[in-house]
Amino acid sequence: MSRWRDCRLPVIGPSLKLEIVLCHYSLGGAAYGILGLTACIAMDRVAATLVLRSDGAALLQHRDDKPGLRHANMWGPPGGHIEPGELIDDCARRELYEESGYKASDLKFLMSFEDAVEGWPTYQLTIFWCWYDGMQSIVCNEGQALDFIKRSTAGNYAIPDFIVHAWDAALAVAGITMEKYS
Repeated sequence: MSRWRDCRLPVIGPSLKLEIVLCHYSLGGAAYGILGLTACIAMDRVAATLVLRSDGAALLQHRDDKPGLRHANMWGPPGGHIEPGELIDDCARRELYEESGYKASDLKFLMSFEDAVEGWPTYQLTIFWCWYDGMQSIVCNEGQALDFIKRSTAGNYAIPDFIVHAWDAALAVAGITMEKYS
C-alpha cells in the first residue's frame, strides 16, 4: 500500500522567505524527499510615527547623510524596521522611543503603503500618529536633528512628498485645518 502526504514548511530569515515542500511516501517503509523549493524576498516592513502638536506641527527627524540609508539627509517622522516577531504598532512605539525618548501611549493607525526609493528594494511603510502630550521632553538620539516643524514651513525642508501627504492626512483625521495656522 502506498501513501503520499504533502506538507509545507515555511522557513523565514531576515530578508528571505522559503517554503520547503516535503513528501512522505510509505510502502512498507518511509522515505522523505524535497519535492520543491520556493523562495521570495520578504519585503522590508517599516513603521513611523507622526507626533502632532495642536498647532499642526509634527515631530520630524533630520536623517543622517550617509550611504546605506533611505531618504538620507531628509526630514521624516521617527521610525524604523520591524524586528522578528514584533507587531507593527509595537515597532512604531519602540522606534519613536529609541530615536526621541518619547513614549506614545495613544498611537493611532494612519496608513500603510509600499514605498519605492530608486536603488532600493520596495518596502512596506506603516504610519501612525499621536498627539504630543506637552510634558515629555524630546531628545535627538538618532539623526542630525529632531524638532517640531510647523506645517506652514514644511516647504523650507527636504521632506519626501509622501511624508507631507501623510502629515496632511494626519492633520485631517485630527481635525486640524491649516488655514487656522497659515
